[in-house]
Amino acid sequence: MPMWGSLRRFGRVSLAQECLYRVRGAVLLQLRLHLRDSERTRAPSGGGRPHGPLCAPAPEPPQSQTRRERAAEIRLLLLGLDRAGKTTIMEHLFQERPSGEYRPTVGVNMKSRSTAAPPLNLTVTEVGGQARAHWAQFLAGLDALIYVVDVGDERLVDQSCYELFRLLEDGRTADVPLLLLANAAAPGSELRGQGLSRVGGLVGGALGGGSRVWQVHGCCARTGEGLGLGVRWLEGALASCGKLCPGEALFDLA
Repeated sequence: MPMWGSLRRFGRVSLAQECLYRVRGAVLLQLRLHLRDSERTRAPSGGGRPHGPLCAPAPEPPQSQTRRERAAEIRLLLLGLDRAGKTTIMEHLFQERPSGEYRPTVGVNMKSRSTAAPPLNLTVTEVGGQARAHWAQFLAGLDALIYVVDVGDERLVDQSCYELFRLLEDGRTADVPLLLLANAAAPGSELRGQGLSRVGGLVGGALGGGSRVWQVHGCCARTGEGLGLGVRWLEGALASCGKLCPGEALFDLA
């Protein structure tokens, strides 16, 4: 006699409970199959992964990659503590004029753009620093992570890197390229160089020697200085894992 029939015979489960358990089992099975198929679909189509020390150039992407083979959708996540400069950087990325006023991000700020030839849907999601307890909820299906650190306060640098390391403990970030932007208030300032070394030392000490793909770039969110170099590296990292074509740009930055 089937297991459910035996349990129902001895009064341990009702018919309604049996039906509920069977439905739950079927749903869990479908979810596992979906996750397995999603992992297979998102596996890189070929090519190497970028490695190297702080600010080293990304390796050459596979030359065999064609525009039809690369991903049709790119999803970026933009994170950082409050007042790190995330919203201003987002405005530069989408060629909007920064307002110059501090407006804390409440919840989520999402922007997207599409190209027709070849088709590519780009989505950038900024999550406020006050919501960092919920950052991990945005890791599913992520292609790259941009993390902004305000280097104007050494204590905030330490706290920001601590929050980043906590996030990177999530296994879903293991194969996600990581671009760290060391943001200084003044362009070309000595503070930016010091902050870049500070962030690079902390991150290098925590992630050095592993297989994670990452780099630190200095920038000035107010003027946009330095963003172009960081974004070019990120595009090369995505091309190296088959998600962009060689030389393909996500943003129109100098």
